[in-house]
Amino acid sequence: MRLMFKTCFATVLSFLALAANCQDRVLHSFDRSPDGWWTYSHAATAQVTQGKDEGNGHPGFLQLDFGYAAAGLSYLGAGVNTQGVTPTAGGLSLYLKSDKPVSVRLELRDGKETYSCSLSGVDPSWRKFSIPFAAFGPGIDYAKIKQLVVVPGKTDAAPHSLGVDEVTLLQTPPSLPKAQSFEFAGNAPPGSEILLFADDSFTVLASVLVDQKGHYRIGGALPPPSYAVTPELPAPLPRRLFLTAMADGHLAATKAVDTRGAAGLDFKLTPWTTVRTSGALPRAPIFTPVPKELFGINLGIWTVDAVLGDKELQAAMREAGISLIRFPGGGRSDEQLWTRDNSKPWYDAPPEKGYSGYLTPAHLDKFIAVCAAVSATPFFTVNGRSRNAELAADIVRYANVERKYAIPYWEIGNEPEGWYGWEHSYAFGEKVASGYIDTYKRFQPAMKAVDPSIKCAGPCSANRDYYDPVVKNFLAACAKTTDVVAVHRYPQDDDDPQFHFDNATLLQTPGEWGEIIRTLSAWSQAGGGVAKPLVAVTEWNTSFLHPGQRTVGLVGALWTLGNLAEMALGGVDIGCFWCLDNANYSMFVHRDGALVKRPAFHAFKLMSSAFGDGICRGVSTDPLLKVYIGESDRSRHAMLLNNSPDKCFEVELSGFGQLPKNWDFACRLLDVSRRFDAFDGAVVTPAGCATLKVPPLSALCVALPPR
Repeated sequence: MRLMFKTCFATVLSFLALAANCQDRVLHSFDRSPDGWWTYSHAATAQVTQGKDEGNGHPGFLQLDFGYAAAGLSYLGAGVNTQGVTPTAGGLSLYLKSDKPVSVRLELRDGKETYSCSLSGVDPSWRKFSIPFAAFGPGIDYAKIKQLVVVPGKTDAAPHSLGVDEVTLLQTPPSLPKAQSFEFAGNAPPGSEILLFADDSFTVLASVLVDQKGHYRIGGALPPPSYAVTPELPAPLPRRLFLTAMADGHLAATKAVDTRGAAGLDFKLTPWTTVRTSGALPRAPIFTPVPKELFGINLGIWTVDAVLGDKELQAAMREAGISLIRFPGGGRSDEQLWTRDNSKPWYDAPPEKGYSGYLTPAHLDKFIAVCAAVSATPFFTVNGRSRNAELAADIVRYANVERKYAIPYWEIGNEPEGWYGWEHSYAFGEKVASGYIDTYKRFQPAMKAVDPSIKCAGPCSANRDYYDPVVKNFLAACAKTTDVVAVHRYPQDDDDPQFHFDNATLLQTPGEWGEIIRTLSAWSQAGGGVAKPLVAVTEWNTSFLHPGQRTVGLVGALWTLGNLAEMALGGVDIGCFWCLDNANYSMFVHRDGALVKRPAFHAFKLMSSAFGDGICRGVSTDPLLKVYIGESDRSRHAMLLNNSPDKCFEVELSGFGQLPKNWDFACRLLDVSRRFDAFDGAVVTPAGCATLKVPPLSALCVALPPR
């Protein structure tokens, strides 16, 4: 992903043992020099930076500066030995502050496993967080813990800084906070439903029906946050939530609230417009095969340990139909230095210029283990920015010759536009293409010499505005030796007005895939390559830099459904959704110790199960209504996507032929509150047609009779 992991800071603290029966021990307060400054080195540029706080009793602290895409950017590695601390009776404390509100993940590592918990409420004021060891999970041998890692969460704010101070081992465990209670009340149309959503606007926490007098009251408790609270922070910070009112025949209305509660939250619902239209199945449908590897995803090296140990997440990946995994993920692919020394952590900055972490055989082994756990094809990206073809060839040697992992796909570099500074001009694109062509011509033969069976992919261009001239010029020079044409696609930016699309425009962008594939094929053929090359979209999502709430909301789910359908119809062979877990873009996120399945999960699950074998386009008389027919395991389904924000389509769908006796058009609906739940939306007419009700901004899946 553009700008992802562009810089990294790593500081390893001195090893300090906590002997039995001793008092709390400060591992590090960062008061390293007489004037209170703490000095550290910028991993990417090797420039020395200093940080100092003037108040609040913190004359020296570690300050980590990072940019827009900050997930996993900055790390604090601390030697931790918990000898003498009873696992259920000890803990850790530390002071944190950030000039922009941000979440932080703490990780305990024993060299093999990683255990984590999340902290919320890090803001511009110094706050002390105290965490019992029990918060990191059961079954941990704390005597073997070697390292504490502080991982800043991702934020959409401008570049910002995280301050860390007074990392302390606690002899007495702090107490965990109690669950936060909430209560909201107001007025809404009688019989309507009030739903309380989490801050991702897609997870329903509670619901209640409005009484006949038009009143509602909704209350309860949220799970306690997965961080401990001390007297310095006596209560959890208010949590942002969303209240939505909905009723059949009306547009949903939403208000932002928080756990402090509020009275008088009144809703007025606007009736939707019902539009009668028609749709049809093709009389003799020709199904386009859906490549199994279309349902791929990106796994970052920064989370591979956690994913390998998370059986619940692996089960959810299998349920979603994940069939291919790309690794090491995004910009990190071009920042890792390959070494055979398994003692090197991925986040430590090598002394060699241009690298911000290590890639070792142990990391690659874990990646393959994740692929095996979910029965997914591995897809590997080598560091192209390094220009070191010998190291890339050695990774192939280790993986496919020595370990016989048989990784079929090998991508050379990630988004080469970033190697040269992200300018937007044709001359810049030509410069990028020229540099990448030279890199590819050195890497491809070196890697193929080790294993001739591999398929090499390039140029992994960042977005459509770079395809011409980057991809065009690359294929003119390298089409004959390119096994897979790799590109990325993010249609817009949720936050930047210059690149922002409204919902209606965004939901229409999947229709571009046919044109894109035809263009790439023409460039391949002009360069002496095949007329239809294998095409891999190795990163895709709604927003290229600042994903907003709609990315993880209903609009994101509808867009993902349409994008999967149109990629299959357009001729994409391999797809890699960005990304797997714990990021603003991700398919999954862990919140308060629970796994949350975001919109992309529901889209992938439906498409991989109901459209896994083939797909064809149905006929619709309205451009905002998309009709697709899918085949899977000898069953057929129709999916009707309503991209209109205010129109309910009543669709008379025909073309079934002779219906079996008592055939039930079983319907499932994805909308504001339903996740492809059963929906009474079909009426069979005497003429053998089905009238289907498709509410605004929804997706209706209908079981069709067999051919």
